[in-house]
Amino acid sequence: VNGSINLGVRSRVSGDVEAVNGSITLGRSAAVAGDVSNVAGRIVLDGARISGDLKTVKGDIELRAGARLDGDLTFEKPSMGVSIDLGDPPRVVIGPDTAVGGTMRFGREVKLYISDRAKVGRIEGATPVRFGGESPPED
Repeated sequence: VNGSINLGVRSRVSGDVEAVNGSITLGRSAAVAGDVSNVAGRIVLDGARISGDLKTVKGDIELRAGARLDGDLTFEKPSMGVSIDLGDPPRVVIGPDTAVGGTMRFGREVKLYISDRAKVGRIEGATPVRFGGESPPED
């Protein structure tokens, strides 16, 4: 529930990866056959692949070179009756040589940066800022 999840280089998970309050990091060439989700915490795909969806409510997301998300990327609104401080808008970086096959849905404000060398599907609820080079400008 609380704590970080780190999958090392070339790790394989046949199901889902879930956390409530904690970061999730997938190392280079790691693969998750199901979904990856948390409520709060940073999510990093360092050249990793998720065959399912990626879901969160709060926290930054970074897809680094070679990362692939086959499903949707969703920032969910907190459920009714759930008290959560959303804080500043999360920073979402879809880096160079990455791909998001599904729809990116944002139920809250985010800072969305997409590399001009990334392949992405439909975007709902956010306006992307395109960038060249290896990383977006600092906020």
